[in-house]
Amino acid sequence: MECVHRPKLLLLDEPTSGLDATTALLVCNKLRDIANGEQGHSHRAAVVTSIHQPRSSIMPLFDQCVLLADGREVYAGPTYEAKPDGSLTTGGVMGWLEDVGYRCPMFESPPDFLLDLINTRVDEPDANTVPTGDGVTIDVVEGGGPAIRDRSAMVRELTEWWATCERRRAFLADGDAIAEMDDAGRHRDDGKGNARHWAVTWMARYDALFGRSFLFKLREPSGVMSQAVNSVIMPLIIGSLYYNTPLTVSGAADRLRAISLIVLIQSFSAFDQLLLFPKERSLYLHESNGGMYPTSAYYVSRSLVELTTIVLFALTSACISYEMFGLNDGSGAARVEYYLMIVAVTVAGASFLTMIGTMCKTFEQTNAVAATMLIVLMLFDGNWINRRNIPVYYRWLPEVSFMGYAVEGAVASDFKRHTFACTERAVAEEGCVPLTGNQYLRMLDFDPDSTWPMFWLLVLVTACYRVTAFFALHFFWTGQTYAERWAKLVHSNA
Repeated sequence: MECVHRPKLLLLDEPTSGLDATTALLVCNKLRDIANGEQGHSHRAAVVTSIHQPRSSIMPLFDQCVLLADGREVYAGPTYEAKPDGSLTTGGVMGWLEDVGYRCPMFESPPDFLLDLINTRVDEPDANTVPTGDGVTIDVVEGGGPAIRDRSAMVRELTEWWATCERRRAFLADGDAIAEMDDAGRHRDDGKGNARHWAVTWMARYDALFGRSFLFKLREPSGVMSQAVNSVIMPLIIGSLYYNTPLTVSGAADRLRAISLIVLIQSFSAFDQLLLFPKERSLYLHESNGGMYPTSAYYVSRSLVELTTIVLFALTSACISYEMFGLNDGSGAARVEYYLMIVAVTVAGASFLTMIGTMCKTFEQTNAVAATMLIVLMLFDGNWINRRNIPVYYRWLPEVSFMGYAVEGAVASDFKRHTFACTERAVAEEGCVPLTGNQYLRMLDFDPDSTWPMFWLLVLVTACYRVTAFFALHFFWTGQTYAERWAKLVHSNA
């Protein structure tokens, strides 16, 4: 089934177990075809497999062979060596064993000889030995050499020989040379080549993670549906309540409340971001600690996939609310400023929720912290209490409320273009006095020219939230020390 997806690397654990010799050979021939790229559609994959008790005709199908015994490397290199005419010799693993005194006996299957040789579980005193009739016992596995009772000692001896032999050094040198080549087979330059190689590798991992994250998003529509409700249904409900607010003094207060409600809804619209990284933390740690990708590739790909739907729904909400509130004064600049402000606060809210999610360990913590902080920031957005009346010990909160930035910027963009009149009833009963938009803004302690400064302030705090979330994801709740995580961060970006 995995081959349907045309993988670049195919890992198999004993694919021939339980098969008869003929079927096992057919399976290995098919794997050889995959490695050679003979399966059509230009699909070629590196095949890595463990195999026990292969028949003799299977061994030549493998380019490289690794022998392990007692968890130690006995041999790692070519299975066979090829002659110029394409024929194979026993100069690989069998040649090395013969060089160190372990020649495969005549009529002995090479795979069986290898497995018998490094099998340390043979503990019978006369295992694999036969008497010669003259009082001497020989080991048939060793090709007629003296019987070796302690096979573990023999394996240790083989591993020591292999660790210091010239063949191993030559194989490692060849591997290092290949690793230093680029895709065209040329050796990389020292500085720029390595940087380019890192960038290409990072982009390849990012591309794979982006595709996977996009599929996850499509297969889990609950988050998209919650955003749709918050960005489509709620603006329709609020818009029906504040439909075509009049340009009167009392209508100005309604406009302020309407814009404040839309900002509040959009700040909460991506509430699923709160649980995004806590939910995937175990998978992320498992894969990144295994070297599959750096934190940056995972974080950027996952964030961009989420931001795609967030921005689209924010634009939808901005369009609905702008038209239903009657904010349209025929000025294209006013529309652009309002749309940008709603999109900016939506992205800022999603980034804030993402940051809280990465900093907390459990779902309960994230919900409690996020709900409390968002409500506090909402109270100081300029709608619920006039900034001039805020107690002195709370006056710093409007300065850090991203919802306050959005409300002030959106309200200033709309109000400064209007003059708010008084109805006859308001004049007669309340002594209403008409106000210009700038006068009303100053009464709210808003700056009439704050639209673009507030927008860029939203961009800045969004960037701060995102950077903080990245470091929190990498360092918090990983089960590792900060020093270990820092070393991993530096190494993955080297």
